[in-house]
Amino acid sequence: MNRIVVFPSERTQKNAFLVGGERLAHMRDVLGLREGGRLRLAVVGEGLGEGRVARLGREGALVEARPPFSRPALPGVALLAALVRPQTAGRVLEYGACMGVRSFTFFRAERSQRSYGGSRAFGGGAVRRRLVRGMAQGGRVFELPSVEVLDLGAAALVSGGGLPRAARRILLSPGAPRSLAEAARGPPAAAAGADAALLALGPEGGWTPGEEEALVGAGFVPASVSPHVLRTEAAAVAGLALLGAALEAGSPRP
Repeated sequence: MNRIVVFPSERTQKNAFLVGGERLAHMRDVLGLREGGRLRLAVVGEGLGEGRVARLGREGALVEARPPFSRPALPGVALLAALVRPQTAGRVLEYGACMGVRSFTFFRAERSQRSYGGSRAFGGGAVRRRLVRGMAQGGRVFELPSVEVLDLGAAALVSGGGLPRAARRILLSPGAPRSLAEAARGPPAAAAGADAALLALGPEGGWTPGEEEALVGAGFVPASVSPHVLRTEAAAVAGLALLGAALEAGSPRP
């Protein structure tokens, strides 16, 4: 973990937070922190900063944050992902949070098993643990992503207007004639105020022709990240890394 993530609900006084569980174990056993030790923090919804361990016990650590907090601006990226095996979905959540994804929308693709949506991997506690791990590793993220699981297919999702708003819609497809970098440089197709991009990630086994047709009809541009067929989590990492780099390269510098 590059940062310890703390939540406003853990605040015990103005700039002090009581941290436990997995984060406490990481601070004590991996980082080797002791009372008085310094660490980097991500205060959810507030920003990034530095802090110190004021008190360290077996059940919790009192961490004092030291404002001011920085709030780095990242390109807004949303991920539309087909439901996959629970362990794979957990990795997608963790890697996506690490790379600054603002929202995850999982849906039932034709090649998704219906049982995936009801998996314990999508229970509130499991999702939050995965997101926190990713945010801590990424080092630049302080907003907790939203996660939605829909029992809808691609056609119903498109026709029902349930897609996140985004300036660009990109569909990962191994056989696409253009690269993701080329698709990310294309002109925006939506109004201001939306995320910079919505990236669609297919299921294990790939999109069906009908799903690709429905998504392309909704404005998605097919793009490829590799000449090879990648595992879901590998495609997610490659796609988000290339998309983030392309968007940041095209953003005006402050």
